[in-house]
This record gives sequence, structure tokens and C-alpha cells, in this order.
Amino acid sequence: MRVLDRIKSLFGRQAKSAEKGPISVVLLLNEPAAITEEVLRQAAAHAWGREFDPARNEFIVLNGPLGILTFEGRMIHLIRVPKPYFDDPEGAARAAKELRLQKAIRDQTAWMSLDLLQPQNPAGPEKDECYRQICSLAAQLVDDSCLAVYIPQTGDIRVYDSALREALASNNPLKQIKHAEYVPVVPIEGTDAALEKAVAEARRRWPEFVQAFNTRKKGQRFSVKAKFSDGQNTEWMWVIVSEIRGDTVAGELGNEPVGVKGLHEGAPVKVPAAELGDWIYGDKKQMVGGFSVKVLANALKGKSS
Repeated sequence: MRVLDRIKSLFGRQAKSAEKGPISVVLLLNEPAAITEEVLRQAAAHAWGREFDPARNEFIVLNGPLGILTFEGRMIHLIRVPKPYFDDPEGAARAAKELRLQKAIRDQTAWMSLDLLQPQNPAGPEKDECYRQICSLAAQLVDDSCLAVYIPQTGDIRVYDSALREALASNNPLKQIKHAEYVPVVPIEGTDAALEKAVAEARRRWPEFVQAFNTRKKGQRFSVKAKFSDGQNTEWMWVIVSEIRGDTVAGELGNEPVGVKGLHEGAPVKVPAAELGDWIYGDKKQMVGGFSVKVLANALKGKSS
């Protein structure tokens, strides 16, 4: 396919994770990206460790929403589009299941991609290097307008978090993108028997958690899951425990709320022990508890519990 035809097809493409697309990184944005040639040149030099060398036929051409970069024998296509990436954002959001991802897909109003044009169909180490190159550049272009990053070829989407730039700039970006630092938030419709059973076990075994916390060892981390509401939105979120006093657990919120207002990650909170929905503790070698984790993981995968 000629480059011009390919550009036209990309503007009207249907994004489907099941399809094998080009080697590409897509940034889902809440506003159109404003990038000048100088900004792009500086970002590339920072990502790739040196300036473009015209003697090696390396250059940048930026014309409106489109751009071409050639570097070390590779050609990369920059595309910026002021409209949602997915043809059916609402359908894509529902299919995503995880609430943070649903919100990112619904909130996006624009997108920007870096697509590999040459070499065509690289494999093995060359393919890995191509991904490292475009992902490292994408890391320099991520800012506060970025809601999520999408890899069309693998179907992986990661909502923006404080470690996203580091993941994109790593030696194995495709692997690191899968390991988000945020806690997945999964809706459970109606009454879920498996989840009720998990909650009941966590509450029955609560004294076990208290005993472990009172005799805790260095390096262990203790968290409980509690329900928080702002009157309109309700979410179960993890709390990093700092104190257990009688029937009250104190600590700091362990993850950023999706919809609940008035709270933020790290905020000091107190919750009644009798209303907890789960708990987990341990270190890097062994974790105990997390009774709802498997249930929610199955829900996230679309499996029956």
C-alpha cells in the first residue's frame, strides 16, 4: 500500500484489538496534541540519545497533523487526529470492563500515534528494537492530556499512571505496559455469589489479619478493602493499614478513586472493621488473603466465577 493510501485508511480505521495491526503506539488524549517540529525534534533527541544526522539521511518533516521521522534506517509516521480513536467509543468502553479504562475511553476526544513504516514486517530482535524506538519517543510525548496508551498489535491498553513514561522508555516496553501500578476497578452486577463468599471468608478470618498486624515483621505490608461513597458514586478501594484500634482501621487510601469525589490516593481514612470486604498482607515472597482478588480477576476477564 502506498504511503498516501495508508494515511487515508488510518483516518477512518476501526480499532479492534483482535486484529493484528502495524507496529504502533497510540496515545488516547483528552484534547488534540499541539506539537511543533522543534518540540518533536527535541523529544526524539532525548528519547534516542542524539540529534538527527542529515549525512545519514535522518530528518523530520511535520506538515499539519502528519509527520515523518527517519532515524537509524527506520521510518516512523506521526499522526494526530482531533476525534475519538474508536469508531464506537461507548461500545469499546463497555467491552473494556475495567472502570478506569472505561472512563479513559469515554473521555478521549483525540489521539496521536507513532507507526512504523519501514522496515516492513520486522521480526525477532529487529521488531523488539523498533518497538523500543517508537515507545521511547512516545514516552517523551506523554503529558497531562494522555488518558491511556494503546498497542494495536497486541490489544493492550494501559490507563495513564505515574509510571507510564518509565514503562514506555524501558528496554521491554510491551511487557512493562501490561504491569500498571493502579488497582483495577471492576463493576459487579447485582449480587455475585462468589464475591459474597469471598467477603464472608475475609470477615470470618479477620482475627487472623489482626494477629499478623500486631506481630508484623519488617517488609510486610497490610491492606484492607473498604467501601467509600460521595453520595452518588460508591467504590470499594484498598487502604494501606497504619493502625488498628478496637473496631476501627486507620491508614491511607491505596488507589486513586475512579468516580468518588473528595478522596485521593494517599488520603488518611478510617473505616469500621465490621464493614471490610477483604484484606491482604505479606511481603514479596508470600501474600495471605486477597479473597476477592480471584473473583474480580475472573470478572475482568469476562469469565464466570
